Amino acid sequence: MRIPEKSLPGKVFILEDDFDYADLISREFSTLGFEVEVCHSLSQAKKLLSDKKYDLYIIDRLLPDGDGITLVKELKEADPRLPIIMISVRKEEADRVLGLSLGADDYLPKPFNPRELVLRAEKLLGAKTHLSPQRFLLVGDFVLDTKGKEIYFQGRRLKLTPYEFRIMELFLKKPGEIIPKADLIKLLTGEEKKSRSIDVLIRRLRQKIGDSARKPRYIKTIWGEGYRFEPR
Repeated sequence: MRIPEKSLPGKVFILEDDFDYADLISREFSTLGFEVEVCHSLSQAKKLLSDKKYDLYIIDRLLPDGDGITLVKELKEADPRLPIIMISVRKEEADRVLGLSLGADDYLPKPFNPRELVLRAEKLLGAKTHLSPQRFLLVGDFVLDTKGKEIYFQGRRLKLTPYEFRIMELFLKKPGEIIPKADLIKLLTGEEKKSRSIDVLIRRLRQKIGDSARKPRYIKTIWGEGYRFEPR
């Protein structure tokens, strides 16, 4: 079903040199009723943007004729209000910080699920699409699909056991809150229903999201109380 034009932000500009990725993103937004324009090079984009404006800009960083981050900087200098999402195969913390510091409103590393890109765009623009907020929950680097029982981290689907999913689901629904270990134990059944099992599950979850046990970024131990999930 096509979404009425009045409920959408309007036109989306996509700068992506990978034709497959560009087509994937374009189809995702076009299906929702957005007007989409695609460029595959920095020079082509600058020529097009010299006399056109869009409601959302999705810009890849590594391009055949330059760095997309230069375009982000130029666009923001011309109009700081322009909503820009940068996408890139570069997923290091330093690359993310650089992109955000030079003007990108969000930074999504590849590979990613196109639904996550739409959710991030929706959050940035305040628009509503057919992706019901009751089904999809965007929390920092994570996307929770409550209907599909899946969790995506930085664009990739996490391979979780049923118990791991239950724990992460609770964390994502209560970010920043201290979750008592007793509440986590209630999510388990049978022989697994014990304190030690939670410790094992937390350790496995940290490994799957690249979290350090000594200095965790996301799942933090609150000694004597439980755990607290802190999205970025």
